[in-house]
Amino acid sequence: MDSFKVPVILTIIIGIVIDFSLRKYVHIVTETSSGYAVRHINIFTMPPLFQNFIAGTWCPSSDSNTFENRNPANWNEIIGTFPLSTTQDVDRAAKAAHEAFLSWRLVPAPERGDILRRAGDMLLRRKDEIAEIMTREMGKPLTETRSDVQEGIDTAFYAAPAFRRRRANEISAVPT
Repeated sequence: MDSFKVPVILTIIIGIVIDFSLRKYVHIVTETSSGYAVRHINIFTMPPLFQNFIAGTWCPSSDSNTFENRNPANWNEIIGTFPLSTTQDVDRAAKAAHEAFLSWRLVPAPERGDILRRAGDMLLRRKDEIAEIMTREMGKPLTETRSDVQEGIDTAFYAAPAFRRRRANEISAVPT
């Protein structure tokens, strides 16, 4: 190691210790043709690792490949790391959805309506949070994503009582 690199590396190590204890940052240092490049990463805001939800279980892609989803308005912000799902993952999810439908169709219509209303209530309580996440992910203006979430809320509240308004001969638990 030449005499220039030793002080630089010691300075970086000292900087990491100070930043880690005071501001919780880590420095990633790479050597470039023109010197050194330093990237700061807040270790307490690392992007989350997401998984597929198949048959009631969180699971990675069957081949474990992932991709980073970045904020289109701020390319340096990684929203999260997501599974790069395969055809096998999609087939497993479709099979699980079909199996879930076999039991869901046995749920009485009024109860399905209650579940849909509760989903609308949850969306309403978390409207701003969901809109902000959508804005970061898609790059749409916040006013638009708030409208998108409101549309989902309105749809849930509109459709939920429809299950109770159905004619008596259509309320059977099992479709005819």
